Amino acid sequence: MNRKIFFWALYDFANSVIIANLTLYLSQWVIVDKGFQDIWYAISLVLSTVLLILTAPFLGSYSDRTRKRMHIIVPLTILIGISTISLGIIGASSMPKVSRVIIVLILSVVIQYAYQLSLVLYDTLLPLLTTKQHFGKISGIGDGLGNLGFLLGLFITFPFINGTVTITGEPGRIQAFIPSGILFLLLSAPMLLTIRDMDSTGLPSPVLNFRHVLKGLRDVLKDRNILWFLAAFYFVSDAVLTIQSFFPIYFQQALGFSDMQKLIATSIVLIFIVIGAVMLGRFSDRRGLKNTLIISTSVLTLLLAVFPFISTAAHVYLFLPIVGVFWGGFYAISRALLTRLSPPEKRGEFFSLYTIFRRFASIVGPLLWSLTVLILAPLGNGKYRISMYPLIVLMALGVLMFRKIRSTE
Repeated sequence: MNRKIFFWALYDFANSVIIANLTLYLSQWVIVDKGFQDIWYAISLVLSTVLLILTAPFLGSYSDRTRKRMHIIVPLTILIGISTISLGIIGASSMPKVSRVIIVLILSVVIQYAYQLSLVLYDTLLPLLTTKQHFGKISGIGDGLGNLGFLLGLFITFPFINGTVTITGEPGRIQAFIPSGILFLLLSAPMLLTIRDMDSTGLPSPVLNFRHVLKGLRDVLKDRNILWFLAAFYFVSDAVLTIQSFFPIYFQQALGFSDMQKLIATSIVLIFIVIGAVMLGRFSDRRGLKNTLIISTSVLTLLLAVFPFISTAAHVYLFLPIVGVFWGGFYAISRALLTRLSPPEKRGEFFSLYTIFRRFASIVGPLLWSLTVLILAPLGNGKYRISMYPLIVLMALGVLMFRKIRSTE
């Protein structure tokens, strides 16, 4: 592996450190520690998503027409790092509580928005690093390191969370963000300093307006391969992200796991997601991206359909490594397949849609889960086992849609 590929993958590791702590600790700090209603945190997520939808297609189109990716990633990266450190400093300060929470939530909108926007461009760097014969392998390495960053990010900040180390002001969960921001800037610096944009000499000056972007998106969606890919990706990703979000509740309510058992289970699955992303990424380059994606997603669907029948911690610990391997292949291979399907001159627009679909892939699934749990309330904790199956149906539909893609390999 050359150093540019390693630095590109290291960037995925770096941003996962921030996202892990933002996902796990910010909501608890706002709702549990500060006593604010859930709606405050929910509004911040909605705002970042709306901003992404309004601007990502323009950014994707701009990057296609100018070939400038790193030119935009660099300021976005600096913005993410500084905003995360500022969030930690202000959140731990002695400012009035309401002012602190509002400023922290505004900064969280900036972080989430800039992070998602940077992914639009980050994913399109893949063809600059390797040939199409190795898209799966390199994408798998990046996704693997990203999941490793998510896991290690929580362990790295744990001494700050539990009060062993306090950098400034208020101890507790808010202390996670200063070290997260510093670590992110340090680990992302190698990619920012080594990867350069393609030569844009001779390209016409970009003229972007709403009509131009809308036409570009219509052209993208006329491509049936892309349409089937995005629809399939949405259904599978929606189910996978929902299961990921509700697994802690499932472990506690359906299996009676303690906090330590939940940590062990989460660590096991994340470790094997890393292994699966790298292993299946390599395999997909030899056996074909589409076929490997269909096989790995089909196996994952079957494994998750069996999971509700498992009732002991020992069996869960033995089963999760297999789940993790095939789980890890999904995002790594789907990114590589979209890179293969998209023409170079449209790659930014394609990945802007991919990022939006990934961001929105948490709407139908949570609704299905919540309605199932509500309707089956008389069944007690057994309702959580049954609530897995509507999500299995979503994944099965996604697999069928992936089969509609015409292979370009």
